[in-house]
Parts: sequence; C-alpha cells; structure tokens
Amino acid sequence: MNLRLSMNSMTCFLVSIFFFSEAYGATTQVPNEFSSGSPAKAQEVNENFAALESAVDDHWSRYPDRYYPNWRYDPTFYLTLPSLGNNWGGRLLSDRGLRMSSSRNLNFINRYDPENRSATIWFGVDVLPSPDYSASFDSRSKSLSGVADVYNGVQLDASIERYSFGMSHHKDYVYSNITFTKDSSVSDLIGSLDWQDILAREQVETLLSDLYDLLKVSDPLVAVYCGAINFNLESDFAVTVTGSSCSETTTSQK
Repeated sequence: MNLRLSMNSMTCFLVSIFFFSEAYGATTQVPNEFSSGSPAKAQEVNENFAALESAVDDHWSRYPDRYYPNWRYDPTFYLTLPSLGNNWGGRLLSDRGLRMSSSRNLNFINRYDPENRSATIWFGVDVLPSPDYSASFDSRSKSLSGVADVYNGVQLDASIERYSFGMSHHKDYVYSNITFTKDSSVSDLIGSLDWQDILAREQVETLLSDLYDLLKVSDPLVAVYCGAINFNLESDFAVTVTGSSCSETTTSQK
C-alpha cells in the first residue's frame, strides 16, 4: 500500500522528531526518509513512528526523576526532587486522575514518629503552565513592535513562558495558611493579577529552593512545620519565602 503524504502531514511528523531530539539532547534516527509529494509505503511510515515512539519511551525510562511542567513550549525546563533527609519521602506527579490521594506535582511526606501512623508532616507543590498569560505577554510584545516592557530597570521578557505556583502544607492535618503578597511598587505594572500565575522558570526554581530550605527537607534530624508561609514579590521581581509559627520536630526511626 502506498500513501501520498501532504506537506502539512510530513512537516508535522518532522517537527515532532525535531522536538524530541532538541528537548532530550539526542538525535532521533528514523529508518526511512521521504520527499514532499512522493508516495510512501504505510509500512515505512509506521517504521518511522515506531522509531520515534521508542525514542520517547527511552527518554522517560532514562529520566523518571524529572517533571516537565511545559514540555510543548519550554522543553528544557524540568524539576527534580531535592536531596531528602531521613524519614522524608517524595514523589513527582505528571498525570492526574480520579481517586488520587494528591493532585500536586511534587509531594513530600515525613512520618516523623514510626510508632504513630497519623504523625505526619506533608507539603505538596503545583507548578503548572499558564498558557493564557504566556500568550498575552507574547501579544503585548507584538503590539509594542517587539520592544519589551521595562519596569524599575527590569526588562520583562515577553518571549519566556509563564508558570503558576501553588502549595499546601500540614502537620497532623492541621493546615498552614499560605499567602501571596507583593510590594506596592509592582502594583502599577501587574495590577490585580495574581503574580503567582505569571512566574518565569527562574523564579520558580529559586522559590522552590528557598521553600526546601525553610522546611529543612534535607536535614537528617528534624522536620519543620510552619503555621503560615508567605511568598512576597519584591520590587525587583525576586520572590522571598518566609514562614511564621514554625516548629522543628525531631524525626525518629525504629
């Protein structure tokens, strides 16, 4: 059986191969090459798709410790679990489904007292793409003829993708109060927008690192619970993470 592939079909196929090759730092080899308008055998097309599928599967099997928030538009951005101290367990979650115990992308739990099954410190984090805001920044850049906004000496790059951040945290199911605030000087720029929904990847990476330090997830001896955690957007667009009513709990093992 011969197939006549349109230019659009072939372009989409080749773009798919290019994406996975670029994103994962390896060249994806396919057994058959085609030219526009020439007939192609179904078997040869299937062989190419099988090669691509195998390359994708190989990537995920080699990098199960990575969470890609936005592989389509930001394929080099991924998150991993930090180094965890004794009693801390962590899991990444890309797919959500019914009856899951948590829908957070990064989940951490510390059963600090093995004699008490309900003795638990937990926190979960969401890092998700913000497609509407990313498209909006892109549109504004075009309306300004490619000239980026500048505010307080900081250039706002409209070409970068934006992300939404959220979290929850509890000790023995007493939940922390999570708040997001901003310096008054940035209100003129973002107005009533929730800044935690328009984060750049560098901001996400920095605030996660600061959050891990606050909760001492790498400490082998203690686990930290904070009754309140605040994320504040500063005038230079840095994010500071602070906790209040924080207490350290000594972890134990049998």
